[in-house]
Amino acid sequence: MQQLRQEDPYESLEHPTLMEPLDAWRSPPTRVRLREAAAEDLLLRIENLELGLLVTELPVPRGTQELPLEVSFIPGTTFVMRLMKPDQALPVALGAFELLPSPRAEELGLVLRTAWDLGGGEHGGELLAALAALHHGLHAEAIQRLERLAEVEGYEQVSRELRALALMEQGLDRTALELVDRPTG
Repeated sequence: MQQLRQEDPYESLEHPTLMEPLDAWRSPPTRVRLREAAAEDLLLRIENLELGLLVTELPVPRGTQELPLEVSFIPGTTFVMRLMKPDQALPVALGAFELLPSPRAEELGLVLRTAWDLGGGEHGGELLAALAALHHGLHAEAIQRLERLAEVEGYEQVSRELRALALMEQGLDRTALELVDRPTG
């Protein structure tokens, strides 16, 4: 397996990596998920990039891997997340996501429903909808759909490879390589 270099800007060898939310979202995210649990107490700051406003600041206690997000986000704007040690100004992890404007989110919802229908519903529909989500930059949504398919016989390999592609598009190369290199069975 290819080893992550220390200078890789997207994933840290020493600190948790922000996994969700990243990229474009059709509806407001309801959680923040880290790839690994926090090894120490941290602080998460989410700011609206266009408005330059602090949206929320949440404590991330040691051992936390997932935090609920119970805040309002303005559609059509981008949000920057900074995971920091409470006593330091420099972040240990960065991430960003966009909450799509309502008309665009509705259009993409129609695209994904149409893809699901064209795929024949169930597993074929889920695969085609995941491909449509990937095509439109909805990487987290594609990953969620592909994770469901990973449990279905005959879809394991394609699900794994497409999830790795989505992770790479999010800048999470190390996570993608670990997924592809993981033994099957």
